Amino acid sequence: MRVPWPIIESVGAVSRRHLVLGQFLRAKRAALSPEDVGLRETGRIRRVPGLRREEVAQLADVSVDYYTRLEQGRMTHASDAVLGSIAQALKLTRAEREYLHSCARAAFPLGASPPADTVTPETQTLLDSMARVPAVVLGRRMDVIAWNAMGAALFLDFSEVDPERRNLARMVFLEPRVRELYVDWSDAASGFVERLRMDATRYPDDPRLDDLVEELSARDPDFRRWWGRHRVQGVTSGRKRIRHPVAGELTLDWQALRITASPEQTIIVHTPAKDARTQQGFEALAAWSEAMAGGTAGSSEAGTGSPGGAGGRSGR
Repeated sequence: MRVPWPIIESVGAVSRRHLVLGQFLRAKRAALSPEDVGLRETGRIRRVPGLRREEVAQLADVSVDYYTRLEQGRMTHASDAVLGSIAQALKLTRAEREYLHSCARAAFPLGASPPADTVTPETQTLLDSMARVPAVVLGRRMDVIAWNAMGAALFLDFSEVDPERRNLARMVFLEPRVRELYVDWSDAASGFVERLRMDATRYPDDPRLDDLVEELSARDPDFRRWWGRHRVQGVTSGRKRIRHPVAGELTLDWQALRITASPEQTIIVHTPAKDARTQQGFEALAAWSEAMAGGTAGSSEAGTGSPGGAGGRSGR
């Protein structure tokens, strides 16, 4: 049995997308108190945490029956106006609003074949030209599908990881070498969960994504707890602290750059903060990467060898 959601393609008019929508609405409703939305307590005993369905319906100016059917997965269509009212009632963030609309829409056909998990030669050339910038390319479900020498130096030699397990979210939770890099692991890891949940509604019929969520839910209690919160994140930049075995503690700014020609692929680039310790450590990281690349010169396979290798692709 899968942990994160029922493996049900449809039950009458109820698709899995609508079941996920109901789970999300219930989670957000439970996270709010009447005081959060300006409602007075009526004195009735609350059997469940958070707002009642009728309170959300009142705030969104829809009937209780309508909202109940939406939350139970029995509503196959909701207008943008209604979704906007519900989003406002539940105080959703911008990313959560996008998630709400994605869950309520059939924008991605079930059974669609996944994209090729490879990058174009032009993208790999771009990565390799970033000689002093750690960069990796993430595909669907946060699979690592390409990287440059500095990206391997910062994280690990991805070519040493089985392609079926070469997933950044998986490695953050289950690969000790990656997990131990993050100084603020809980903040970073919960962010990965929130981004992965956004992918889950964009690609509702991706069996490999189901397998990933099932494995992480079964093997890591933090992932299971954070997944159950139904929080989503659309952040495209930020700052992280890395405790690197060679370069020491680094403060890095990261950005997610969408590849226009391959919209399901994103280049994640890391640049050093301006503090002296990070600058010195980043120089050490670059020197180590160059030394390792020199030690593997002549290798015929892209991405092989040590962390400073020539970059690579997943080869799926």
